[in-house]
Amino acid sequence: MLPKTSMPLIRYGVALIATSIALLITNEFHVLHDRFTFMLPFAAVLFSAWFGGAGPGIISVGIVALASSYFFLPPNDSFAIENPLDGLALFVFVVVALFIVLLTATRRRAMDRVSVANQTLKQEIVERKHAEEALAESEKNLSDFFETATIGLHWVGPDGIVLRVNKAELDLLGYTAGEYLGHHIAEFHVDRAVIDDILDRLARDERLNEYPAKLRRKDGSIRHVLINSSVLWENGQFIHTRCITRDVTEQMRAEEQIRRLNLELEQRVAERTRELQDANHVLAQQREDLTRTNAELERFAYVSSHDLREPLRMITSYLKLLVQRYGGRLDSDADAFIGYAVDCAQRMDELVRDLLELARLGSRSKIDKTDCNMVLHRGLVALHGVMKESGAVVTYDPLPTVMADQSQMAQLFQNLIGNAIKFRGKESPRIHVSAGREGQDLIFVIRDNGIGIEAQYLERIFVVFQRLHRRDEYPGTGIGLSICKKVVEGHGGRIWVESDPGSGSTFYFTLPADAAVDADVVGQSVLSGRADSSLQR
Repeated sequence: MLPKTSMPLIRYGVALIATSIALLITNEFHVLHDRFTFMLPFAAVLFSAWFGGAGPGIISVGIVALASSYFFLPPNDSFAIENPLDGLALFVFVVVALFIVLLTATRRRAMDRVSVANQTLKQEIVERKHAEEALAESEKNLSDFFETATIGLHWVGPDGIVLRVNKAELDLLGYTAGEYLGHHIAEFHVDRAVIDDILDRLARDERLNEYPAKLRRKDGSIRHVLINSSVLWENGQFIHTRCITRDVTEQMRAEEQIRRLNLELEQRVAERTRELQDANHVLAQQREDLTRTNAELERFAYVSSHDLREPLRMITSYLKLLVQRYGGRLDSDADAFIGYAVDCAQRMDELVRDLLELARLGSRSKIDKTDCNMVLHRGLVALHGVMKESGAVVTYDPLPTVMADQSQMAQLFQNLIGNAIKFRGKESPRIHVSAGREGQDLIFVIRDNGIGIEAQYLERIFVVFQRLHRRDEYPGTGIGLSICKKVVEGHGGRIWVESDPGSGSTFYFTLPADAAVDADVVGQSVLSGRADSSLQR
């Protein structure tokens, strides 16, 4: 193989060096100079043409011709040639050398082309070998996939004959390969029209996606499947189909079960709806009856309370006349009896008044924007006398504006603060009111330093007429906290108390969080009971 280089300067440089060396040697050895003048230069020309090609060879011929004519052929040191034979020899050398150069260059180019062709052929052979190996690997992978796939696969020829099938499809239908291959695919379909339609569509180069069909197993049972299929074409010729068979029998059974259950559920819902409609109708009638009864009871309570209070006032008046006219004129027992009667009549009047107030709470609610700071002031104004007498101090944080009944909220604050003042200890009452948001509730807190409540009575105090102390110790009818509970529950909240006997009590009541109008005021926690502002009456 001829050496090759891509650097022209090197090729021309090698030619120049080889030619120069040949000329120097020829000039050094006179024998060569005299008898074989063109022997070594001719060899240098051949080497230059072989190594560098036509260009370097021609340059070498030119240099040898000029050097020979100037140095070797008489007269020396001149380009003139005396002897015609020397001129002829030089001419023959140049012609032969150029011919040999061109011939060598042509042969070199031919050998280069042969070498390139050989390299290309070898590369093509290697690439073809790699392609064949890749194709074999691909075919092996395809075959492995075909055989190990967990879903049914089969190929069918243009005549409908099964050409190939995998284990998954054989297991699905219960056949062996010998019982399946070579048979017409219609033998395994329940409906012949379906397989005819499938083959007709595929022959028109349609692609089937999720085509429903029914296959018959070897044992006679039916399997519902969805078929995905296309055709392999080569040069416009139908080779075979490529079909995927997906068993959806259990899915269809489940869907049928779901449809049946849905139908039963719809029937049950319809029946339940009718029952609920009937129940709602009954409830509506009962609600109407209850509303009418409550209205009648309220009117009865109002009239009864009004009528009861009139004779009580008369009894009280006459008993006071007895005290004025006969006080001290009768014996001590008579004076005591008259005093008991007056006290009982007054307590009866208070009791009837509180019962009337309790009965009327639910019917006169008027929900409106309510500033709790203002209603707290109203309650404190009503308690001015007892606060001054007891030396009570009430402090409070900024309270929110809520949607509520203003008069009922004022009564709620008044009852709870009045209760805290009433059940005070030895120290002057210290009461703090705060509000905030706790979870989904708007929560109000009234904290005092009173006598407290024992744990077993924390629920009992909200029951009407339930008292924990004798009347001579703490006056009252036992209805105040019942009124508080009814007000709170009427607004959708709840009320409770936490207490440590001897250390005071804390009453909590809630309203729904969406009742708050100014959310900024209720963004803080209130369980710590911090006081930010105060009011003293």
